[in-house]
Amino acid sequence: MLVSSARSEKDISVKFFHFQFYNDKAAQVDLNLYPLLFAQLASVASVVKNLATIYDRRHVRYAYFVVNLLKLFFLYLQE
Repeated sequence: MLVSSARSEKDISVKFFHFQFYNDKAAQVDLNLYPLLFAQLASVASVVKNLATIYDRRHVRYAYFVVNLLKLFFLYLQE
């Protein structure tokens, strides 16, 4: 019982370390990538908009809405 609880505590601490390490790496993303990501989102938005006009399905319109929200989010991050 003690061995298994010690092992699980070690696993938890190792998992937390990996989680913290990758979060720190993700926080160090270069801000110069945001214009590139925004350009990619703009191209995705145009494709989804074309699909929305062709098929006029509800899920395609929702996808277009989500892509536009992501574009606004990246614009907010650039400021």
